[in-house]
Amino acid sequence: HEINNPLAIINEKAGHIKDIFTLTDTYARDPKLIDLVDSVHATVERCATVIRRLLNFTHHINSSIQEIHLAEVINEVRAVLVRDAEFRCIEVFVEVPDDIPVFESDRGKLEQVFFNLFNNAFESMRDGGRLEIQAKQENADTVAVTFADSSQGIADSEYRRIFEPFFSSKTGESGTGLGLSITYGHRWQMLSLTLSYHGSAIVLP
Repeated sequence: HEINNPLAIINEKAGHIKDIFTLTDTYARDPKLIDLVDSVHATVERCATVIRRLLNFTHHINSSIQEIHLAEVINEVRAVLVRDAEFRCIEVFVEVPDDIPVFESDRGKLEQVFFNLFNNAFESMRDGGRLEIQAKQENADTVAVTFADSSQGIADSEYRRIFEPFFSSKTGESGTGLGLSITYGHRWQMLSLTLSYHGSAIVLP
């Protein structure tokens, strides 16, 4: 409640601001302002979703399984973060073949997995860069998704701890360090690699 209540207030005030902008001719003609308010709404909803996922992770709530179209899920998360990528001067490329089969999973948790991986990649590229997301079918039972960024990568002393709750390599900075811990909680094995251009790759088998 200590987090959800302030979020509800932010959401309500953002709605009032949008109403004012829409009803005022000067602001109504500027779609960027409306887009910014819509972005606030979307971000508040994203925060609320993250809180629910944290509670699920803590209390081990059962999953809600449904059919998953991989490209659709990845691109929806990408769309939420597109402005963040533009602000950080990060190019994002998604390559998911059309023949990737539909599979069953918890869509909400899967979205959170990809959100965490996007966010960790963005935070590691402080001066801009490139994020490549590729998917391929390894065998009849496995679809591998690779997140590769052009950052300096994860130190050998740190990558074994990236799934520990509350661990973060960003010393002295804000953050819970829960992102990849939640990802691991999705019961996927994950592998962290260092690429030839000193970036990091996360592979989801």
